[in-house]
Amino acid sequence: MAPEMVKCVACNGSGTLVYRADTLRFVGSGPLPDDARGLTENTCTYCKGEAQRSAVSLDEKGRCCGRRPMVYKLPRHRLFCSRCDSEFDPTTGRQQSNWAWTVEQANG
Repeated sequence: MAPEMVKCVACNGSGTLVYRADTLRFVGSGPLPDDARGLTENTCTYCKGEAQRSAVSLDEKGRCCGRRPMVYKLPRHRLFCSRCDSEFDPTTGRQQSNWAWTVEQANG
């Protein structure tokens, strides 16, 4: 079975975001084409350029990135880490898809 990977939703797995140079309004996910005029790119502010990584599971102490996720019980029971924006299933401790990360099977 191929390992699960997570992809940043904001940059669509590219690690960069494209903005208009004059107004700094968001245009789309990067990378920026060489012949683009009036646009600039920046590292994704959500994933900090990481874009894709292996899915995270909670360790034996219930931590994901050195911090314990917050417990939300309503409207549905879940664990959420405000440091790495990861959401976890409280029964299995495996990462789930949310607004910041999409869990998908890796090719291989």
